[in-house]
Amino acid sequence: MKKKIFSGFLAAAMVLSMSVSAFAANEVTDFGTDANVGGSGTVLAVSDIVDVIVPTNVNYAVNPAELSGKPQIMSGSFGIINHGSTAVKVDVTANIADSTTVTISDADTIAAINNATDAADVSEDALLYLAVAPVAKDTTVTAETVLGDDAYSKVAFDVVADVASGSAVAIPSGSPASMAFKLEAAKYDAKISGSAVTSGGGFEIDAEAVQEYKGDLTDDPVAAFTLVGSANKYADWTAVTLPEVTLTFNFSKLNTLAYDALEVDPATENMVVGDAGDVVPAVTAHIEMDADSLYLRPDASTPVVASKLSNVKCKGNTVAGNVVDGDGWICISPAQQTAAGVTGADATTTVTFTYDGVKYTATFDWDSNSQVFDTPAPSAPVTAHIEMDSDSLYLRPTVNTTVVASKLSNVTCKGKAVAGNVVDSDGWICISPAQQTAAGVIGSDATTTVTFTYDGVNYTATYTW
Repeated sequence: MKKKIFSGFLAAAMVLSMSVSAFAANEVTDFGTDANVGGSGTVLAVSDIVDVIVPTNVNYAVNPAELSGKPQIMSGSFGIINHGSTAVKVDVTANIADSTTVTISDADTIAAINNATDAADVSEDALLYLAVAPVAKDTTVTAETVLGDDAYSKVAFDVVADVASGSAVAIPSGSPASMAFKLEAAKYDAKISGSAVTSGGGFEIDAEAVQEYKGDLTDDPVAAFTLVGSANKYADWTAVTLPEVTLTFNFSKLNTLAYDALEVDPATENMVVGDAGDVVPAVTAHIEMDADSLYLRPDASTPVVASKLSNVKCKGNTVAGNVVDGDGWICISPAQQTAAGVTGADATTTVTFTYDGVKYTATFDWDSNSQVFDTPAPSAPVTAHIEMDSDSLYLRPTVNTTVVASKLSNVTCKGKAVAGNVVDSDGWICISPAQQTAAGVIGSDATTTVTFTYDGVNYTATYTW
């Protein structure tokens, strides 16, 4: 947006600058009037950049006889690269196209055939099992390597990716297989870009707030997956047409809360564990009522931007129509409530929505005309990761969770509070031998238990000496 700066002030400034040289260096001159500054500025918003690079096709080769000691299904490493300025969750869905010459089977069936001792009695059908598997975190995969020459249009027959054990997801015939990855943002810096221009004797600033990329491909966060599986080694594979594997990708922006809430498989570093769509717990939103309409915001002071809002549901049913009013409130009218199944007999009404990648929920009590707040029961402590080095104990909520000191509290060792700084520069909770002794740990102890609270969750871990 362009805004004119008060041109009279600019003219006065020019006169003053032209007159300064007429006075001595230390002389103070009173012009007899006050200079009043007028005009207005421009408020600029920095927009997130969503830029995710995904494979254009996924190829594989069948090696039934396991020649050269290679697996029966050979495939390259297919990378997902976050080149944008915001963290993302990437859902990957894989499908197998129908084939008239190949039967999609399960791993156990093919394994039983391939392990048969009497080849005369085994099936000669072209049975194939395929699965999507995340590449193990110890495999060297960077955005630079997966974007190598023609990397997405050929199979790396001489390279077999190390697969994270136990994390493969089978692609059954006629149904998709899904997995999800979370990726941090690439390196960006916010800046104001623009220039001063003159227009019609006035003075204007033509500016915009932008995100400027500060990284390179070797820095960009990357996840990788490959295809694994098995094949009937007794079939005639020269007479078949292998089915095509097709992929669909869906991207979701993640703020810090949503990113941290997504748990990952330690063997992969960034493959989301469990139901990728529902692992983020809902945050309690603000809800109120006026003239029987329900009004909601993430919190009472945050105006809602329609482009960041999705999945608005009332009583579990999707709310149709425009639900953001001119004041930045999610507004669900009586008619929309009725369409969603709300009746006069309902004591409460619950509304859920997703805003800027975070799931929210709020419940309104019609009798008290107020919001209902749930008081969750205290959760049982979660088992943390613990290890020892040079008699110091090192802990994290999970082995891959870097600890932030501001989120840590209530650290105890053997039931006593641990004094002093306990977070080291590598993001570990470190309890030194001196701190252990102060807490009552002695040489004859067979085990030592440490507890702490991190980001609102209680953790416990026991180390066996």
